[in-house]
Amino acid sequence: MSQESKRKQYIKNRKSAKTAKVAESSGSKQSVIDSKLQDGGKQIYIEESSKKPGKAETPPILLISRSALVLNILVGLVRVMQGVSYLWTIILAYAFFGLSILEVCFEPSLRKWRIPLSVMLIGGAVWFSMAVTFSRAPIDISVYTPRASPATDASIAGIGWDHHYTELVIGVTNPSQEDYHDLDLVFQPDQWVHKAALPESYGCQLSMVGASVIKISGHPKTGIMTFSGHLLGTKLGVDDSLGNAYDDYASQGGFRLRCSTFASVSTVTIVFALVSFKPELLANTMPPSTVSRGGFGLGVSAWKVDDGIDAFLEPRPSSRLLRYNGKYLKGLKPYRIDRSTSVSVE
Repeated sequence: MSQESKRKQYIKNRKSAKTAKVAESSGSKQSVIDSKLQDGGKQIYIEESSKKPGKAETPPILLISRSALVLNILVGLVRVMQGVSYLWTIILAYAFFGLSILEVCFEPSLRKWRIPLSVMLIGGAVWFSMAVTFSRAPIDISVYTPRASPATDASIAGIGWDHHYTELVIGVTNPSQEDYHDLDLVFQPDQWVHKAALPESYGCQLSMVGASVIKISGHPKTGIMTFSGHLLGTKLGVDDSLGNAYDDYASQGGFRLRCSTFASVSTVTIVFALVSFKPELLANTMPPSTVSRGGFGLGVSAWKVDDGIDAFLEPRPSSRLLRYNGKYLKGLKPYRIDRSTSVSVE
């Protein structure tokens, strides 16, 4: 074969040897190009394939956690601003930490920061638990009776004194570095309480608690009369048909101390005047033994004496036990207390 014939055959083979085939598959395109070149019995095959990566999908659990996280923040802000529920605040706070950890674990863009962010969130949850959930708010109660009795006609914290009274001094202390709020404590000695007073109020108030209360009318109109009682909130009012006035003299229910703000590192002192009655007065003035729930009973006795109520008072009683219970707030967290303590003599 001549040289010219070989050249023409080579050109013809090159024109007919190229083929192309394009294949498509779901989600990706793949092109395959086969080129076959022949030159003197030699064959060359060229294969090229390419696959374009698709866009990374967000895990479903991450979508749910993000939605819940937004809702948690919105609801949490509303609840905290209103200050209506300590329990909801705790639940939402831990939900925030939990959902934030899910975000860190499943968000691809945070992969490099996963460990430090997780440590920060876990540390925040531990700090919150110690500072709020398991925080303490101690109140110290000290109580004693002085060995020496005040002089008759002396004034102790505004109480006109009598030699029948026993002085009981109670100290309520907030030893922490934070203020408490809405303090509401009831103190109940083991003796009748004639009066109680605050030498210094510090913005607090005292009020007599109901239960058994002895009322007296010092110079009553005498004659045949009928008695009636009525509740005024938590207090019992007594009237008779002759128009006599009856005043609270002593209570077995103790006194309630209320403070809107109980300052940090401060002490509120309460002075009680305790009394004890002769058995004949109590035996003849007993109210009914059965009283309906939410109701009250009256026991009435009339006495003609020259010394007034002093004729029915025993000498200074001794007090050995004080019970106290109530509640207060530290921030949004409520605390309750229900204890008893012995009375020392100093």
